[in-house]
Amino acid sequence: MSNVVLRKQNEKADILAALKLKELRGSIVKEMIKCGKRGCKCQTGVLHGPYAYLHFYSAGKVKRKYLSKALGELMSYPREELETMLQEAEQVLGHGKEDALK
Repeated sequence: MSNVVLRKQNEKADILAALKLKELRGSIVKEMIKCGKRGCKCQTGVLHGPYAYLHFYSAGKVKRKYLSKALGELMSYPREELETMLQEAEQVLGHGKEDALK
């Protein structure tokens, strides 16, 4: 399988994940974190990050989901633009939306 096809497959998977996460009501929050390793620079206040998390309500509680760098960037796009990007990726890969939802 070529690198172009693999990249498009990964892009398509990220777009599908972003569309699914868009259904949740929530906010994207960038956080700096402490890893907990002894001797790490974050123990002296130089934190890791920023990392993107989706904060949302589920069953009356606030939940958070880590967003990869690519997914965090995709979440900033409107739903319509994500759907257009998904169609373009599917055209390159040669399958329709029906196949993506299986």
